[in-house]
Formats: sequence, C-alpha cells, structure tokens
Amino acid sequence: MNDEVTIKQISESLKSKQVGVALLAVTEVWHREKKVIQEIENSGGEFIESTLIKNGILCDLAKLASQVAEKSSRTEEEEELFGKIMSMIHSISAYADYKVGVADAGFASVCPQYLTSGTVRNRSRHSCFFVLHNICEHRFENGMKNPRQYKLFRSGVYDFVLRAYKEISKKKFRFVSAMIIANLAAHDGVLESVMIENPTSFDILRKFMDKSSAVM
Repeated sequence: MNDEVTIKQISESLKSKQVGVALLAVTEVWHREKKVIQEIENSGGEFIESTLIKNGILCDLAKLASQVAEKSSRTEEEEELFGKIMSMIHSISAYADYKVGVADAGFASVCPQYLTSGTVRNRSRHSCFFVLHNICEHRFENGMKNPRQYKLFRSGVYDFVLRAYKEISKKKFRFVSAMIIANLAAHDGVLESVMIENPTSFDILRKFMDKSSAVM
C-alpha cells in the first residue's frame, strides 16, 4: 500500500467515521513508520523525513483520536483504534525530531480529552501520560530546547497534569505527572506564571525532588 492510498483512507474514514477502515489505515502507517524509526536508530539518531510529518498524517491521526476521545461511551473497535493510534504516538514522541510535530498536531489536547471522558483503558492511559511527558520535555536528546513548552503550558496541559497528580493514586502515573510538571516549570516563562497563578504546585515539585534525592 503506498502513501497516497493510506492518506486517502484516513481522510475518507474521518469523513464517514468508518472505524474499521481507519484502523486498517493506521496499522499500515504504523508498520511503515517502524521502519523509519529503525533507520533513525541505525543511523545513530540522524533524522530521516517521515511520511507522518511530510504528508500531515499526524494531524489526521489527532483528529481521529479526538473523535474517539470525546465520546463518553466507546465501542470496542473505537477503543482499539484509539489504543493503536496512541501506542504509535507514544513510540514516535520519544524521538526528538517528532516531538514538536506531535505537539503541533494536537495530541496535547487529545490526551486530557480521553482521560476525562468515559471509561479509560489502562494501556491508553499509559500512552497518554507518556506522550504528554515526551512532548513537554524541557530539552530534547539532540540538545534543543523545547520550543513549544510555553504554548503547551498555556493550552492547559500543566493544570490538567497538576489535577491528575492530586487525584491519581497509582504511583507510576503520579511520578510521570510530577516529571511533566518539573519539565514545564524549567521554562522561565512557565515558572514565572506558576509562581503567580498556582504557587501550590511547588509543593509537588519539592516532594518529588525530595523523594528522587532519597532514591539516589
């Protein structure tokens, strides 16, 4: 299946809400993208242009995921589609050259949307939190500072994660939430805003740092 056919399938499934067609198309895209990631790893981290970014498929995937995420009741097929998309986004957002593209596509709003609507699958919850962590990193592996941090902060990611930290009991997600807060707060503009608007979040940072120091 070539790029044009896959893109067309995703576009058509968006219009007609054919979940089965979308799932097949997303699966095909993911199989192809794994090869790109493998090439990146084999080349020592040098970025190789991705079909996801070049052809705007990331934006289409975000729209598909959002259509599922906004529902309070989801079918098994819809959950499978969402899980497939977010598993892929979780994987690619670990790479510096994808992070900004994932943020710009709209996944920063898709994740909170899913996590606050309907029944949440544990696997999808895992993917959502780690996608937020990856795109909110203060500095990427290639040394570049995250150019989208303040925008992500203003979009509501910080406030959402702060609430999640207070409400979620599972240690893994609390830890990731604290990491996201710490990464965003590393941005000077975010730090200044937080000091004025939400000073209580510093208690979370302090506790997180204390626990981290104890472990180290």
